[in-house]
Parts: sequence; structure tokens; C-alpha cells
Amino acid sequence: MLKKTSIVLLVLMSLFIGSSIWAAGDDLAAQISAAEKLFQAWDDPANLIEAGAIYESLLEEYPDNYELLWKAARCYEKFGNNIEDPLATYEKGKERAEKATQLYPDQVEGHYWLAALMGRVGEEKGILNSLFMVKPMKTELEQCLEIDPQFPDAYYVLGKLYWKVPGWPLSVGDKKKAVEYALKSVELNPDSFVFQWGLYEAYNAAGKKKDAKETLEQIIQMPIKPGYELDGAEYKERAQEI
Repeated sequence: MLKKTSIVLLVLMSLFIGSSIWAAGDDLAAQISAAEKLFQAWDDPANLIEAGAIYESLLEEYPDNYELLWKAARCYEKFGNNIEDPLATYEKGKERAEKATQLYPDQVEGHYWLAALMGRVGEEKGILNSLFMVKPMKTELEQCLEIDPQFPDAYYVLGKLYWKVPGWPLSVGDKKKAVEYALKSVELNPDSFVFQWGLYEAYNAAGKKKDAKETLEQIIQMPIKPGYELDGAEYKERAQEI
């Protein structure tokens, strides 16, 4: 976890470095590409800060650009995972995703990141203080699947939602559905360590210990394909520890 003082220093550093990037050229696609490269190296939180600074700077000039809005939201979600008090960061990302869905309701990424950030905010506030968010979060994810029925990320988050929240009468929690959605995400993208881990969590929550153990073994044994290096290393280590 980053300390607050180090966050301030990293923000100042990113603004200095970022300013040289923006001054070097005004091509929007090139700057988005530069930010994307930084985001993909998310194991260093400084890269996430610099990527976020680029997106925010570009949003000042292009406030209604869909790609900038959802990628900024994604950046806030990922960076929030690396700091001690992430609620304000998640809330900022949620604002960006909300604007993306308002301007472009027929695009899947805005709905997805809005749902994901709703979930993060809910985790920080505590389940009993955030049950009111479950229905709108579920609605956003279902909207994702109406737009793209083959979008695995939505199935993954729905799976987490169904095993994390209480069941009836308090909420919609359903361990059986959690497993079904987690399985669907893995079916659509079996190379994703995040989705495999989501399946392990769903099996574990449903009391399916044998299936959970087999999923851990699968995570340990599966090869790491290009693009999955950081997630692969993290989840293989987690699985081995368990």
C-alpha cells in the first residue's frame, strides 16, 4: 500500500513527466496509446498515476470523449487497489464511468466500469451500508450483457456480486448463480487468471471444496500467455499459498 505522502510525491512527479509528454505532441491517439502502455505496467503505482494524469489532462480538452472517460474510470479502479484509503479514488472513477454511460448508453465499457466501481465503493462502505447499490450494479452488468452477450468481464463481476451479498430477503445473493456466472466468464476467456480466481472464490463460497481445490491446481498449472504476465504471477502465488 502506498502512504499518503508518497502519493503526493508521485502525483507531482507524474505531472512533471506528463507535461513533457503532452508538450511533445497533440495527437490524441498517440497520447491515449502512451497512457495505455503505462496502465498495462500497473504493478508500479507510479505508472497508474501518470496514466491517470494523462487521461485527466486530455479530458479537459475532450470532456465528452468516450474512450478517455472509461479508461480514466478503469485507471481509478486499479489505482484504488494500491492505496490505503481508496474510497475517494473509487468515487472519482465512478463519476467518470457514469458520464460515459450517460453520453454513450449503447457502449459496454462504461456500464462495466460503473458496475465495477459501484462494487468497490460498496466494499469500502461495508455491505450493510451499501445494499442499496446492489440493484443498480446488477442493472449495469445486465446492460453490458444486453449489448454484448459474450463479454466475460460482466459475468465475472456478476459472479462476485452473487456470492458476496446476502440472499433473500436482504438482497439477491445466490451461491448457485455465482458459480454459473463465474463458469461462464472462464468459458469465454480461459486464459484469464482473474476469472479463474473468481471461479475459485465462487466454488469456495458455495461450499464446493473439491471444485475449489481443483481450480487452484488449474491456476498453478496453467501457462501464462502474453498479456497475462502480471496477473499470472500474482494469482499463481496466491494459489500456491493456499
